[in-house]
Amino acid sequence: MNTTSQVTPELVRRSIQGRFNPLRGLTPETLSQQLDWFRAGYLRQLALTMEAIEERDDIIAGVAPKRRKAVARHGFEILTLPNLSDADKTRADRHAAALQYFYDHCECTNALDLDERGSFKLLVRQMMDAPGKRWAAHEILWQPSPGGLTAEFRFVPLWFFERITGQLRFLDINKSVEGQPLEAGAWMITRGDGIMIACAVAWMFKSIGLKDWLIYSEKHGMPALQGKTDAAKDSPEWTAMVDAVVAIASDFSCVTSKGDLIEKIDLSTEGQLPYPPLVERMDRALAILWRGGDLSTLSKGGEAVGSQSQQGESEMLEEDDAGMIGETLNTWIDPWVIRYTVGDDRPLAYVKIRTQNRQDTKLEIEVDKFLLQSGAPLSVESTLERYNRPQPEPDALLLTPPAAGFPGQTPYPALENEAVNQQLLNNVLEGLTGVKAQWLGGVKPFFRRLLDAARAHTLSDADFVQTLDHAQREIPELFSKLDKQALANALEAAMGAGALNGALRGYMTRPTNVENQKRKAEAIDV
Repeated sequence: MNTTSQVTPELVRRSIQGRFNPLRGLTPETLSQQLDWFRAGYLRQLALTMEAIEERDDIIAGVAPKRRKAVARHGFEILTLPNLSDADKTRADRHAAALQYFYDHCECTNALDLDERGSFKLLVRQMMDAPGKRWAAHEILWQPSPGGLTAEFRFVPLWFFERITGQLRFLDINKSVEGQPLEAGAWMITRGDGIMIACAVAWMFKSIGLKDWLIYSEKHGMPALQGKTDAAKDSPEWTAMVDAVVAIASDFSCVTSKGDLIEKIDLSTEGQLPYPPLVERMDRALAILWRGGDLSTLSKGGEAVGSQSQQGESEMLEEDDAGMIGETLNTWIDPWVIRYTVGDDRPLAYVKIRTQNRQDTKLEIEVDKFLLQSGAPLSVESTLERYNRPQPEPDALLLTPPAAGFPGQTPYPALENEAVNQQLLNNVLEGLTGVKAQWLGGVKPFFRRLLDAARAHTLSDADFVQTLDHAQREIPELFSKLDKQALANALEAAMGAGALNGALRGYMTRPTNVENQKRKAEAIDV
């Protein structure tokens, strides 16, 4: 378990003091040479150039942070593997708890800028250096504690490494050109696309166009002046004219006698200058490489329709970046955390980077309702993950679904005088109980006889029909014994109380499936 950093304070000091401007004097030839070295495994020169371009180019300085922050803003969640046995579920819960503590308490900093400190979000933003420079390296300093295991991640710039053997190796930049192999469990390497290689080429063409444009503007941005005078040369009046012309335009100006002739030499370009389209083309290329599209420029050329094209490309990049970060953590961090804390070599839980929920939620809910009504099985874990909702903690306070009411019904506040409402309900129940007792006493034996006849397998069809015919003749007599006025009064009071109570409370308790089955059985039994 690594607890000591290889990036020593002395190495940091020498690196900072030895920094230079890699863009000063950079030409297409030297950039091409750096690209060749980078491909051969010598990363330092091009890594420094790419870092300087990211800091100084106005387009990249705007789009690159957006790309990094897009995937870091939604946080993370800890999930367990599906379809586990009961024994594995217990182990998976322990794995998940260890990972949750680790990522909740991890710290992050920069080896060359110790004032840059943060937690998981900063870690993700630093890992997002990989899409630009192809690799992002973090040194892991493990920090055991009584509450659990966590670590400090130290971001180490790419120019501290070489890969002439096919893998990154840590390089003492002042001593050798070959580095030391990275210790397992002590480093995390994020691998990305390396779009800054193409951005460096685009920046070079943009830089050439901007320089030529600036030279042209400097020479031809202001008109030349010619001063004419009748004074003799070198006379006080002539000298005064010279001073006046120089004060207005010192570079392109002259003083002549009125009879002298100066021919015009026009070096300006007719029509549109070639520099602006070149610079705009490179700016568009930089924006496309980082964000998948630039709405303000792409829409002008007819290559995109509104914001839909840009939004789709940005969403795809964000989801892919989140997958890259998650897979890197699952490979380089999760197994070591579980091995150090639990002692297991096969992780049953993992960290997942959340992304913005862009699915059609209404459609998803309708589909889920249809599947549930059709009896299709839906996993709780997969459903929560699809809606970007984390699994609740075992002792967490859970929300309960609202009770069912009438369609479109709006809940109202409870009665101010709860005692009045309760007394009203008691009166209604008392009246209904009296009617029900009278009804059950006279009618229930009638239904019991029918049920017994239906269940009797010894009765012939003719005997069963005779029983039904006899029961039909008993119905008027049985119901005539009920107190019709008492029944009407009870029903009226029940409907009034029910309407009042429903309007004020808004919801009735929804029976569960078990209760529904129980009620059906009781109805059959009656």
